[in-house]
Amino acid sequence: MIVEMNKLTLIGLEWEKDQILTRLMRHGVVEINPTADEELSLSQTVKEKNDKVLRQLSDNISVTKNVLSFLGEMDTRKTGLFPQKRVVRPKHFNESLLLPTGVLGDVYQTSRLIERLNSLKTAQNRARADEEFLKPWMDYDVDLSLPGTKFTVITLGTLPANIDVNVCKTQVEQAGGVLEVVSSDAAQFYISVLSHLEDSDEVSAALRDFGFTRVTHQGKGTASAQTRQLEETIQKNAAEIEELTRRLTDIAQNKEIFETVYDYLVLKQEKTRAQAKFAGTENWFMFRGWIVKDAREAVQKELEENFTVSIEFLEPEPDEPIPILLENKPFVQPFEMITKMYSLPSRGELDPNAVMAPFFLIFFGMMLGDAGYGLILTIFSAIILKKYKFEGMADSLMRLMFLCGISTTVFGALYGSWFGNFFLILQEQTGSPIFNFARAWWFDPLDDPMRLLMFSFALGGIHIAVGLALKAYNLIKKGKVLDAVFDVGFWYVLLGGITLWLTGFSVVGQYLTIGGAVGLVLTQGRGSKNIVGKFFGGLSSLYDVTSYMSDILSYSRLLGLGLSTAVIGQVVNTMGSLGGFQFVGILMFAIVFVIGHVFNLLINTLGSYVHTSRLQYVEFFGKFYEGGGREFLPLKRETKYVTIATDDDIAGKNG
Repeated sequence: MIVEMNKLTLIGLEWEKDQILTRLMRHGVVEINPTADEELSLSQTVKEKNDKVLRQLSDNISVTKNVLSFLGEMDTRKTGLFPQKRVVRPKHFNESLLLPTGVLGDVYQTSRLIERLNSLKTAQNRARADEEFLKPWMDYDVDLSLPGTKFTVITLGTLPANIDVNVCKTQVEQAGGVLEVVSSDAAQFYISVLSHLEDSDEVSAALRDFGFTRVTHQGKGTASAQTRQLEETIQKNAAEIEELTRRLTDIAQNKEIFETVYDYLVLKQEKTRAQAKFAGTENWFMFRGWIVKDAREAVQKELEENFTVSIEFLEPEPDEPIPILLENKPFVQPFEMITKMYSLPSRGELDPNAVMAPFFLIFFGMMLGDAGYGLILTIFSAIILKKYKFEGMADSLMRLMFLCGISTTVFGALYGSWFGNFFLILQEQTGSPIFNFARAWWFDPLDDPMRLLMFSFALGGIHIAVGLALKAYNLIKKGKVLDAVFDVGFWYVLLGGITLWLTGFSVVGQYLTIGGAVGLVLTQGRGSKNIVGKFFGGLSSLYDVTSYMSDILSYSRLLGLGLSTAVIGQVVNTMGSLGGFQFVGILMFAIVFVIGHVFNLLINTLGSYVHTSRLQYVEFFGKFYEGGGREFLPLKRETKYVTIATDDDIAGKNG
């Protein structure tokens, strides 16, 4: 259901503002809206102060995030599959973390160590690259940076290995130069060319004919001297890198305090952003927003007992849009994520989750339709939920998979599909009656696909009919009873008549079909201003019959995906059994079984989720659901690494 909201106006003293926001954040039931009245907006001084704080917080968060990312790679401790938040007491989660001598100072110090380490690694890589660059010139006993003398030019460079270097030598000598091959490899010759200043242009021209490439060296001294210097640098850097790595590894083993700082900074940033929406001066502040109606008394009592505040609650205007917060029972709550991915309901609209939930489970189970896969989903989800504590969408997703696993197990047993026909193969090989449980409790869709197709269409008809009923409910709720009769009732009559007609009740079906059609023709064009428009508007509405028929046909995907899962499962089992049931054959069967069924489970679980969601969004929601609601975004504690608990909470947990 949609949670009721009240409008909230709060006035308080400036020096109590941070503490008030901390209390509101703990409750997580108040959404703060920007101040619309320019006359009440923050003074320029307060705005500038607030902006400065936000910039500083943003910088601190960025540095802390980068430090944690680096330390995470260096942390040698084993972490679980799903890292869990640590519980911290409020006294360990306060402003002292940000003191220059506190943890934030340690964060910046660590950041400087990381920068130094990265700088050294860059220098190390550059030094090793320079060493490689110098290797071909080790036998050249001349300063590599020497360009020549007053009257001569020294040119260093390379020639392709596929040229005749002796011919090149001759050409260079004829031009007035002397060419020396310093070294060579499979790719090129490394050469030095000495020429008189007056002949340098002719020598360069001769070299170009042979694909000469000039090489320049930045360092001074011979290649061997430069290499010795580089080796000293590399050794010195290596020692410092080792020491920095050791220090940072030690810090990484205790990075939890940095994680606490990060969460504190993020929460402080959220409070500061909230303050930017306030009105006020340097002495007082005011804000307006929304509060969960049922939480009014608790919030008001706590704030008035501890602070000097004035609080006013107002009911929203009849047509005023409100932020949407959904609240459902544990069984229905996981399905909220499906609706949120589409759109939240608007004010006054029905929350569809309670009605959608059973259809979603049935459709998912029919599509995946394998009891073995269902048990894996159920058991895996149950273990994860029991072992780990999730929040938000992750929690909803795991609980949704748990429920879908149960549905899949049920339909798989009804279909007689347990990892395809795995247990039936075992029964054939062993002759044991113990595997009789794997036979279809209802029917095997592979043997009777038309039966499943008809069942799918019947479910589709029920699904659409419920969607139309919800449309009628919404119309009646808005006081539009006649619209419910005209836009839903007549369609019930027409579609019900067509169904009866097609299923053999021709006489009753014909009368209902005609009656429904006449009703639609007379009412669906009622928005037009003239009789002709009304008639043709009503007449054209009958074309929507084809749309409903198309919608019904969409439910054939229940058959398609169900058969797909079963067929792939049986193909995997058949491929695995090709090697026989001796030792090697059993080993091959096990490998094919695991790989094949894991693939089938993953791909068809995804397909079942997508196509089940599609049936809800298009065929179901399309009949009654408008959506467009804005999500309720309260000021609350949204942390990444820690959970803030009271001392009583922790005492209770330990007790």
